[in-house]
Formats: sequence, structure tokens, C-alpha cells
Amino acid sequence: MKRKSQLLVLFGILSVTTLYSKAETKEQIPYTLYEQEKRVCIHRLPKKSKKKDNSLCQEYRLEIPEVNSLKLNDKLTKRIEQSLKPYLKKFREKLIQEDELKEFKNDSDAKGTWYEHIRIIPFAYTDSTYTLLENRVTYTGGAHGNDEILLHIYDRKNNNELELKDIFNKSELEQLSKIAEKKYREEQKLKKTDSMKKAGWFSDEFQLTKNFCLTSKGILFHYNPYEIKPYSEGSTEIFLTNKELTSIVKENPYFASKKPFFQSDVGEDLTLYAYTIDTDTIELKIVNTSKKIKTHKNWLSLSFPNLKLKKRNVQLLKSDFKRFYVYEKGRKIFNKELKKDIKAKYPLLEAEGEARKEEDKKVLDFKMNIPRDIKNIQLYIRATYKDKNETITSPNNNKNIGQQGYSNYQISIPVEK
Repeated sequence: MKRKSQLLVLFGILSVTTLYSKAETKEQIPYTLYEQEKRVCIHRLPKKSKKKDNSLCQEYRLEIPEVNSLKLNDKLTKRIEQSLKPYLKKFREKLIQEDELKEFKNDSDAKGTWYEHIRIIPFAYTDSTYTLLENRVTYTGGAHGNDEILLHIYDRKNNNELELKDIFNKSELEQLSKIAEKKYREEQKLKKTDSMKKAGWFSDEFQLTKNFCLTSKGILFHYNPYEIKPYSEGSTEIFLTNKELTSIVKENPYFASKKPFFQSDVGEDLTLYAYTIDTDTIELKIVNTSKKIKTHKNWLSLSFPNLKLKKRNVQLLKSDFKRFYVYEKGRKIFNKELKKDIKAKYPLLEAEGEARKEEDKKVLDFKMNIPRDIKNIQLYIRATYKDKNETITSPNNNKNIGQQGYSNYQISIPVEK
């Protein structure tokens, strides 16, 4: 029975791993689990014909993330800590009565370990929400145990746990159900007139589960075994992307797109988005639009006077530029005024590409590891456009001259704590 317990716990871990991939969420939050356990057994002598132990045990286990291991901003960490308190309180109040087990003392079929294992992990977060995943694995006798996943989504502003009705109005919920059903039928190759029983459901009609969460890419619905299908069919997931939800979330604050942190004042050729991922990671996304001239080549340059970046600290997520360079402090870079290479005073990131038409848009998206104690990131940023006849920089008359002798926009990006 001990082995079966381990296998069921392993199955729970695999279920969570599968769910990560189906949710299309890349924001897996690092954590270390803290385990607490309560266990009691009644020991019975084995029957003469059997040499195996005939004991019956009852076990409760709770695993929650250590708050100090969460590499998130302080405010969000405190929110999660607050949400974990009810689980700890319930576990501490849970009593294991040996007298209850003694009722099965003469029942030879009742043996092994009956248990309830609960694991809570941070699962996903958006600008306005975060989700804790509860993996509950139980066994109280019978042919097999039960494994279920419960998604608890919280509003980051007030820390209230959210339901679907808190995010969508009645009309939107009806549309949401139709969109989810349409996608599920397409994935299962079901016709619009087919009964859901054809896909193994108990019911003829489609049902939208209340077990859901938001990720940066969309909304995930998770159906546990027995909820819509037999245990043998396992769990079911439906994931709807933000694009698929466009018709019903245009004005929804939970789906509002991130506003630009900075836009250049001339032609808006540079648009910067800044995302604090956690206390030591920030994501910068720059949209560069070549509006100045019929550009043949263009460069995007970013310098960080108060950082000591190494190549290993920068992770490129997306780039429409042909080349991307990370120049560490001390590396040789070109200086316009001196017209020669000099040693970089501070880190420089540079993207280089080509544009075939006016208003050619390029995206540069990357993450950086930064010191945990830093409160603001100082950034010098500029774009350079070059054709056969001229070279133009944006900005072209700014007083903020950077280490390469060019004008720059000077930006201070606060790191959310």
C-alpha cells in the first residue's frame, strides 16, 4: 500500500506538469515546498497464512511553498502568504482519532494507509491576478485513490478569491461558454449537433466548469475526473487564448493590455513596455517603428548606467532584428564623437536589422536579472536609421548624451517591490 501511495502522489505531480503545458503559461514561479504531516496507525498481527503487516494507518500531509523562496515582488509575496494561512489553520485543526481507526480493527479488508495529501503551488499570474494550484490526492480504501486539481484565482488588488461571475457579466458568460464549447468540439472533432456523450461526457449538453484561472496568454478551464467523465477518462482541459476572447474582453479590466511605460515624443517610433517579473527579474519589450526615412538599416541601443549586466543575465524572448548583442562593461564599443572604439563604461544592449519599407515595425523583447535591492533601473535608449544618403537618430537633439556620443532618451524604470 505504501507503494501505491507514492505512485498516486507521482501521478499528481505529472498532472500538474501537464497542466502547465496546456495552460500555455511560461511564468512558472520558483518555490521551495514546506511539508507538514500527521500520521497515526493501529497495528494488527498478520494472519497466520500471511506474513505481511496488516496495519491500518491514517495520514494527512500538507505541502505549501516557503514564502521566503518565492522570487516575487514583496507585495505579491505577502498576498500569497495571506492566502496560504487558511490551509495552515485547517491542517493544524485537523485531528486524527485513533478510535476511528479501531472501528476497522477486525476488518481485514481495511489495511494499508488511508491518506489525504494536499500540495499548494503558485501556478500563474497576470498584471491583475495570481493563481494558486491545489493538488489534492486522497485514498480511503477501494480500487484506487482520487487525484484532483483545484485552481484558486485571486485579485492582486484586494486579495479576494475570484469566481467567473466576478470577471464576466451574465451576457459575457453565455458567450464564453459558446466559445469554449466551439473550441472543444473542434478539438474533439464533434459536430455541432453531436451529443457530448460522444466525447465521453455524462451529459448530453456542454458545461463550463467553475474551476479556472487566468494566465498572461488566456484562460484555462480544468475538469477533474468524475466531473464530466468517468475516472478512467482522466481530466479535461480547455484553454482559450486572449485572441479567441477578443470579442468579450475589450473593456474587461482583468484582460486590459499593459499600457506603454514610455513612448518617444517624435513620431512615437519607440514604445517601451516594462514588466516586473519578480524581485530580481524585469522584462523589457520595445516596439521600434521606422517612420523617419526609407530605412535600409536600423539599430536599437539600450545602455544601463546603474547595472552590472553579464551576458548570462540577459535572456532574449523575441527579436525581429537580425542580430542582438550584449556588451558588458569594458567591452569595445563605437563612439560617434571620438570616431573610434572605446571601452564601455556600463552595459550596452544593441539590436541591428534592416527595414524594407516605411513604418516597418520590429519587436525586441528580453528579460534581465537585476540586483534584488535595486529600486530603479536607469536606461539610455535610442534608435538609429540609415539609408544611402543620411543617418537619423531618435532623439536627434536631446541633451542626454550617452557613452557612444549619441543623444538618448533617459528613462528611470521603477522596480515594483
